[in-house]
Amino acid sequence: MSRKTEYRFNENFELLVHWFLPEGNMKNYITGKLIHNCDSFKDDFFLELYGDFDEISERTIIVENKLREKINIIGFTSDGKTVVIENAIKINCTFVSNGFPTSKFLVGRSLVINFLIDINSDKNAKFIVDKGIDNLELSSCEFNFTRLKSWIGDIGIKKVRSDQSASISVALSEDSNDKFYISKKNICLEKILKCDIINNSMRGEYYWKMESLDDSCLNVRQSIDLINSFKNLIQFFVGQQIGYSYIKLKTNLEGRYNHLVNCYIVTRQFITFSKFSDNYITLKYADIKDQFNDILNNWYLKEDKFINITENYLSNINSFYYSHSTLLNSIRSLEMFHRNFYIEDDALEDKQINKLKEEIKDFIRSKSNDDKVVSRFCSNIDYDPEKTLSRRIKDLIQNMDEKMKQNFIKKAEKNMSKSIDSFVYKIVSTRNFYTHGDRSNINEKVITDSRDIINYSHLLDQILKYYIYKQLFEINDYVIDKIINGWIKVI
Repeated sequence: MSRKTEYRFNENFELLVHWFLPEGNMKNYITGKLIHNCDSFKDDFFLELYGDFDEISERTIIVENKLREKINIIGFTSDGKTVVIENAIKINCTFVSNGFPTSKFLVGRSLVINFLIDINSDKNAKFIVDKGIDNLELSSCEFNFTRLKSWIGDIGIKKVRSDQSASISVALSEDSNDKFYISKKNICLEKILKCDIINNSMRGEYYWKMESLDDSCLNVRQSIDLINSFKNLIQFFVGQQIGYSYIKLKTNLEGRYNHLVNCYIVTRQFITFSKFSDNYITLKYADIKDQFNDILNNWYLKEDKFINITENYLSNINSFYYSHSTLLNSIRSLEMFHRNFYIEDDALEDKQINKLKEEIKDFIRSKSNDDKVVSRFCSNIDYDPEKTLSRRIKDLIQNMDEKMKQNFIKKAEKNMSKSIDSFVYKIVSTRNFYTHGDRSNINEKVITDSRDIINYSHLLDQILKYYIYKQLFEINDYVIDKIINGWIKVI
């Protein structure tokens, strides 16, 4: 497919469309433009309608009762595309000098469908609206991300010129296309190289294709959730914010067509405009390709435990600047990891402790017939205090790789044990101060210098990556060195 017929999150486009409401008649359309502008700080995605769906008197400037109301809208382009908009919100209705209204709608998201208009197009579009885009069944979906060229590797397009001719070639490697099977989600994920010739030049890019392992169908919502989760996983290796380039869906509208049609989901996305830097990449795709199938299966198997940690981590890498809030997020991420992944380690210890508790309580009951006394003692024995942040951070540091401890924790003037204690005390003191804001209890261990805040935020994020990686695949000395170097390069 030509790039010109694709609708991308990271490219500007305008579509001139004939619009009508689902409950209306397609013959009574209103012309308007669907405008996607990704150049602004936050994507602008809106519909500019040359008219209005409501009957308006000439003296009316704004129809108050219709503003901010979410509606669905259907449209057809002159070249045969169908556009379905969900959750459009009217933000104004103004008049030009001749009294002709111009309406503007913010667009929640849009589905652009490439099939030729026929006598059933109206019914098919209304079917999508009634069913909901989220519930539309798919054969497969394809997607790509922005800012990942250096992570995924060079495509290898070469242009050779001579006096008589010019040729373009693509150096295909053995790993140009890779397939991965995720049994937990019953899906296959494939990395594919696509090359297009546009204006006598060749452009290539990798994209990802997802489909079910059997004849079952995923719907749009399930597919988007799986894609979002995959995107979050990649950001643990990239260390920077990435966005969507496009999401293409393939469907036959549940049998309404005897062939598959291409649909593009387009919506707003928030992307910071910070320059993408290789310095933040911990591991490139080539570094983990051989283990990527295990990584994907472990990620989706444990994604319920990862979800809060991931959101916390992403809020850090999407931040415009470093502050104590960023450092608090880094501390919180490690605490959440300990809560979610150290349960199994504590299970044996808890079982042994519970057995001893029961023996002590049996002894007390044998020595006293006073129910109040027995109840009070047993209550004290059953008391299970919350594990402190100090204990959680110390567990993680003590069980960290020795080389990382030497580079991250060890102080020249202290042995390893005292270095760990000092580090943990600094982190806990800092968390307590910025959480409660009690300046009367501030001490010299609290991290307040802006450079130290950046330093420790990155350091804690690298420790988090180490433990996330351990949950996903077998790490070796090469990975450890990458984690250590990743911290050194950004401070």
